[in-house]
Amino acid sequence: MISNLTKEQELDLQNTINKWLDIGRSTERLNKPAVVKSITNLYKANGNKKPMFWFCDSPLQCSLAMHLFKNNLGNNLANNLLHNLRDNLANNLNNNLRNNLANNLENNLENNLENNLRNNLRNNLRNKIANNLRNNLENNLESNIRDMKFENYFGGSQWCYWNVFYDFCNKIGVPYNDKDKELLSLWIEQSKECYWWFPFENIVFCSERPIELNLDKDGKLHHNTKPAISFADGYKLYSIHGIIVPSWIVEYPEQITKEKIKQEKNETIKQIMFNRIGFDNNKETLERYLDLLEV
Repeated sequence: MISNLTKEQELDLQNTINKWLDIGRSTERLNKPAVVKSITNLYKANGNKKPMFWFCDSPLQCSLAMHLFKNNLGNNLANNLLHNLRDNLANNLNNNLRNNLANNLENNLENNLENNLRNNLRNNLRNKIANNLRNNLENNLESNIRDMKFENYFGGSQWCYWNVFYDFCNKIGVPYNDKDKELLSLWIEQSKECYWWFPFENIVFCSERPIELNLDKDGKLHHNTKPAISFADGYKLYSIHGIIVPSWIVEYPEQITKEKIKQEKNETIKQIMFNRIGFDNNKETLERYLDLLEV
């Protein structure tokens, strides 16, 4: 029973976290042959033939392409891949953890990786993009996009927490059988090489990474004067300390007025608008700020 990490393992844990944060936040262009190989291996492990691949500049472009070709895509495969390959694998590996890791160590590892990978990559980056896409697409394509079942996607490097957790446990001595180790390595390779991808029976839509990503000191999407995240096709998200806001609040804060603050229904965004006025030594700005105190 493994109950504690050695000093070397503690250092390796921190290095592992930093390595995967860098992968999940990368703005390097995809290695497309490696992406094709990693996803094809998962398809074959699930009993599916190699699909066609369509590379897009952003998750938004992937979604629009799926909408255009929705009648010729074949069945969605995300749930099938999750149930057959990931969830069953996780169940097997959890049994090994219970038999080989003390509860306090398992909880410590899970919390450590969760706080640094799941929160920073999945909850902050992937979920922000997903929510923005849903709102953007549903507002513009209405019922058509809902019929596409937007949940049919994987977050690639931004969904790496679970497989990195099990891989690290294996490195410190938790034994897995050869079949489980092989399947876990396929998921690790997918996380390392892929950004967002949308699997169907006959085709996979793969999104490129962003060309620019800006974060605050807590790892939340943030920039005061330009997009927090930008893709090559022009898809952008504006964010103030992890809160997605309309572009004009960031780029044209001088347009913030008492009336616009009153009209804003989201209390968090309303507070951001108020804070964007700020203080300086300019008399006109100070008078405007004092006027907004009445909101």
